[in-house]
Amino acid sequence: MPSNYLPAGKTLKTHRAGSSSAGTGSSVPLDKVLGHVAIIELERTQMNESNTAQLSVSTSAQLRYWEAEDAQTLLNLYKANEDLHRQLPRLVKLADAIESIEGFSSAHEDRAIFCVDIDGEACGLVGLSFEAKDEVTGSFDRAWVWYWSAGETRGKGLMKQAVKAVCDWAMGRLDIRHCWNGCKLLCEIESPQIRRLELGYRLNNPASAKVAEFSGFVVEGVERAKFKIDGELVDAAIAARL
Repeated sequence: MPSNYLPAGKTLKTHRAGSSSAGTGSSVPLDKVLGHVAIIELERTQMNESNTAQLSVSTSAQLRYWEAEDAQTLLNLYKANEDLHRQLPRLVKLADAIESIEGFSSAHEDRAIFCVDIDGEACGLVGLSFEAKDEVTGSFDRAWVWYWSAGETRGKGLMKQAVKAVCDWAMGRLDIRHCWNGCKLLCEIESPQIRRLELGYRLNNPASAKVAEFSGFVVEGVERAKFKIDGELVDAAIAARL
C-alpha cells in the first residue's frame, strides 16, 4: 500500500520528507476533493464491514514498538519496496536500519511510532509527531500522522485498522470494546489527548486516501504541485481530524 508523507517543516530524525510512489501531477480542483470527502460517512459502514472480513486472514497482526531485532527486516523491506525510499532515510547496511529504529524509540517524548507486525515480522509503520507543546502542562496540542506499509500488509485493510486505532488512542477515544485485537498495546499506555491530528497524502495515491478517510480525516485543502517525483508534479491533499 502506498503511504502518506511527512511534509517539509515537520522534521523527524529518521524520516525523509516525501511521498511513496511516482504518479501524474494533474491538479484537482478543491471543490472536487471536498465533494469526494462528503461521501465518507455513507461509505464508512461498508468499508468497516469489508475490512473486518479482510482482517480474518491476519489474526496474528498487532501493533507493537519497534525493536532492534527488526533492523534486518526493515532493511529488507527498504530494498524490496522502492516507494519506501521516500519514506525513510537511505538504508544501505544494517547499521543504517538500526539507526532508523533508534529514532522510532518510545523514549522520545515528541513522537509515538508503532510497528505493524504480522506473525512476528515488521510490515508497516504508524507514526505520530507531536507539536505545539504547552510549557506549563507539558502536553502537546497537535500531531502529524504518517504511515507506510509493505509486504503482507498491503491490500488487506490492515493499515486502515492500525491507523484508525492509533488516531483514536492519540485523542483519547479508543474503545476497547470495538477495536481490533491487535491494538492491545494501545490499551496499556496513556493517551496524549491530542486535540487535532493532521496528515497529507498525494492525490494520485488512492490507497492512502482511503486510510485517511476510514480514520476520520477530512480534507481541508490541496497543495498544488507539492512534489516533483521522477520529473512529474504531484498535488497533495491536507486533511485533519478533530
